[in-house]
Amino acid sequence: MNNLLFDFKENIRFFFKYFLLLCLLTTGILPLCASYTLHRTDKLDLSNNAVLCMYQDKDGYMWFGTYDGLNLYNGKNTFVYRAELDNEFSLCSNIIHNIIQSDDDHLWISTFLGLNKFSLRERKITESYPELPEAKLIASNDEGETWVISKKNYISYYIKDKKAFTDIHLPGADMENVKSLFYDEAGSLHMITIDGKLRNIQTVNGTENGEVKLQVTETILHEKNIINAFYENGNVYYVSIDKKLFRYDLSNKESILISDLSALIERYGGISRIVSFKSDLFIAFNDNGLIKLDTKDNYKPVTVYLGIRVFCLLKDKNQDILWIGTDGRGVQMYYQGHDLFGNITFDNFSSSTQKPVRSIYTDENHNLWIGTKGDGIMRVKNYDNYNHGTISQSQTVNYTTANGLTSNLVFCFLRSKYRDVLWLGTEGPGFSYYSYKDDVVKILSGKSADMIGKVHSICEIDDSTLWMATAGQGLLEVKIKDENSRLVVESVNEYVLKKNDKTCVEFHSMFYDGESTLYIGSRGGYGVAKYNIRDKQYEFLQMKNAENSAIGDILCVYQSQDSNFYIGASSGMTRIQSLKNGGNIIKQFDRRNGMNNDMIHGILEDSDGCIWLSTNKGLIKYNPLNDFFHNYSYPDLKVTEFSDDAYWKCPLTGRLFFGGINGLVWVEPKETVTEGSLYRPDLYFFDLEIAGESYTLHDFMNEKNNYLEIKDNIPSFTISFVATDYINGENYEYSYMLENYNDRWTELQKTNSVTFTNLPSGDYLLKVKYKNDVFDSA
Repeated sequence: MNNLLFDFKENIRFFFKYFLLLCLLTTGILPLCASYTLHRTDKLDLSNNAVLCMYQDKDGYMWFGTYDGLNLYNGKNTFVYRAELDNEFSLCSNIIHNIIQSDDDHLWISTFLGLNKFSLRERKITESYPELPEAKLIASNDEGETWVISKKNYISYYIKDKKAFTDIHLPGADMENVKSLFYDEAGSLHMITIDGKLRNIQTVNGTENGEVKLQVTETILHEKNIINAFYENGNVYYVSIDKKLFRYDLSNKESILISDLSALIERYGGISRIVSFKSDLFIAFNDNGLIKLDTKDNYKPVTVYLGIRVFCLLKDKNQDILWIGTDGRGVQMYYQGHDLFGNITFDNFSSSTQKPVRSIYTDENHNLWIGTKGDGIMRVKNYDNYNHGTISQSQTVNYTTANGLTSNLVFCFLRSKYRDVLWLGTEGPGFSYYSYKDDVVKILSGKSADMIGKVHSICEIDDSTLWMATAGQGLLEVKIKDENSRLVVESVNEYVLKKNDKTCVEFHSMFYDGESTLYIGSRGGYGVAKYNIRDKQYEFLQMKNAENSAIGDILCVYQSQDSNFYIGASSGMTRIQSLKNGGNIIKQFDRRNGMNNDMIHGILEDSDGCIWLSTNKGLIKYNPLNDFFHNYSYPDLKVTEFSDDAYWKCPLTGRLFFGGINGLVWVEPKETVTEGSLYRPDLYFFDLEIAGESYTLHDFMNEKNNYLEIKDNIPSFTISFVATDYINGENYEYSYMLENYNDRWTELQKTNSVTFTNLPSGDYLLKVKYKNDVFDSA
């Protein structure tokens, strides 16, 4: 854990503390249908998209060397370091050739015009060596002993005490001849040369003038010349002059032929990097793309990425990610994607539909029915095959007033339990249905049929009775009968509700308990009515703050599996929990509880008992066990502003559907995986911002007590922090508490920084925690 203190007679001293919220359940949750695919790092804002080299430091942060600067990426923010005139603490050049660890606190940065030593703690250049340009061949061990090949027939050795390099004569040591320079896990220095030799290099001390001398022993790696060599975890992967790939085991000193790469090299050009990842071998080509050699299929080549030059590859130290540095397309990540959401937007359709989605239904034939606010209904065949793809005109059927609808404004669907039809609630006047038998939309006839309109919700009581909630005509009780093979409206009865001498006629949502009671959400601030369809008696449910018209302006009503009611309003959500003694526990939630937006358009429950809410700014997941909220928005969701009425849980797939202004999304059902497979990164404080300038914590740290000290003449400052997760990090939500100032946690949602202004002098303890879902430890 970490802490932060303030002493504000002259300083504010911060003592930092980190918390990690672990999963409440013994198992974690991940979605189905995961496969390894390419993903673009949307939050990574590189200084240049030609990525020449990559490195991951001890804290998990990524470093990218580009053709125009050095980039640090912590999963949330990108920081750029460049060469600057008249600044001795800047890079020798903006063209970065290599990045490796020097010691526990430093990196070596090889540039086109020299070698730099970079401090991780201070985040700046501390040493520069312009005499070592283009030093692509660098090796360094944990103690910081560093060797560089940059000059012909010489190897340069770093003398830490003198902060200088000394050149040692070594025949054959030049950048053209040497294919790899590395330390192995045992701490031995090796050099592989073009003639197929593996040279072990040791220093000999004790000479009279203090010069460093070398003792070199040779091992034949391969009988022929080699063109590439890459070291990884005790193995050397090398390519011979006849373009065959071998693996050499340093421990048993044996080479094994893996594959003939002649055809691949002929097609894609020279090799820039070879890396093993998830038991397969990945080969990056300088001219074109990335190929996987599938070890389970006799090293059969499989295309991963084509059409772009790939300069470098790097396996992530903490997560199952292969980082890919390209020429012009920046950085790609290759990992096992767990897509929680499916998305279909209007851009997926070949037609020009642009009206908001207002109703959704899925049937047993894999049809997706989409009701719009003005363009009628679109029926999409085999909809789940078109997630993120183009839906052709041949795969859609459109229904409008031209072929059976009473209106092109469609607010609800209901599949009949008694007939093979789909009821369609529209603006009207009149009432339509889809006949599965005849595959057409029909309009109900009858003298009273035109009384039906503005239908937002339908409940089917029996084979002849429908109740409808309307936006302006109150409740409708509609009697239906069969007449000459057609459905006919026999009668329509209108009912209005009154509360405090005010008349309620606008209803958007309705829930039927299956016996005799409708729960009806009214617009205009009246709340939820409990209506008996037998005796036509009703009462309004008691709700806290019901006098607040926004809380009583009901957009949706939902009953969960445990019989709790969730009521979505234009300003927050109310949960009504029924007790065995007949009483209720009422809780109300809004932005103060961690909701990104509190206009609730739709409510559904998933298989875990969590409640999903659609809002004006994305989806919210709520855990009733701990009252935790978690917010989802772009880029997970391609639709972020949702509509009234447009929510549906598919009983066949378990998917939760929500419609919005530019399409719809669905939440995938999930499978359970073991808790040990979940990634829980450490949380680190990252930097300090004052008056728009960024500083490292080291700049304000008291070295004696490791407290952060802020002078009292600094009125405002911002502290950032991050739990680095390159796959799911955008879904992390943070909160903080500043002890000695307040005693409650403040939700920051997805913001990974907190700003303090005009703090009184004193000592403070800053605590920060994060969560990646709505689960928490006990």
